[in-house]
Amino acid sequence: MAGDPMSTQCFDSIARVYDPFMRVFGRHRSAQILSHTHLAPTDVMLDIGGGTGFLAERIAPSIRQIVVMDISMAML
Repeated sequence: MAGDPMSTQCFDSIARVYDPFMRVFGRHRSAQILSHTHLAPTDVMLDIGGGTGFLAERIAPSIRQIVVMDISMAML
């Protein structure tokens, strides 16, 4: 997947610290997002710009399948 080279480079550079940061500061936001979704066990979801899959990990147990895409290979 091609993207803006500057964006790709930026996210590549923060990939290794992204998950620890999100564990501390992203929990509340994840809970907010999940509270506004109506997921069924048969749902299939595409998470575009899903980074390391932080949110996808929380959604996955509730649905059949989730696919994460991101412009940064380091984030995946």
